[in-house]
Amino acid sequence: MGQVFKKYWTNVSKKPKGFKFLGSNIYEYEVLFVVNLGGGSLDSERKVFKEMIPTHYNYVGNHGEREVEHEKFKQTVKKITGTRLDDLNIEMFRRDGILVPFVEYVDVPNDQTEQYLDFRNMRDRVKKINQIKNKIC
Repeated sequence: MGQVFKKYWTNVSKKPKGFKFLGSNIYEYEVLFVVNLGGGSLDSERKVFKEMIPTHYNYVGNHGEREVEHEKFKQTVKKITGTRLDDLNIEMFRRDGILVPFVEYVDVPNDQTEQYLDFRNMRDRVKKINQIKNKIC
């Protein structure tokens, strides 16, 4: 994914939506979860869901460069979505002259598609129940 800045190309992506500082080198932003509903065939339907995922960073180097803590990211995704990840697709965006890594999208493994969709449905139901409960009280 490239963009044109002052008539030259760069491989810097757009900053992810909702990128905000939560404290102690933790940032939260929107990650796209790509679900293959047809079980992996080329013709199968793909659906994309958006999840706000807090991400832990390590500082590397003396100039403020950051690195995503892969294992903590995978644990956070497991807690929030019930999905176990194998690999991450890391992209970069430029902030204050420094390239900041982030996970743009996650391919949900085929063997965990049902589990992820069930987890999402249960989470949405809990949110609706809590909203109704708050209106009653």
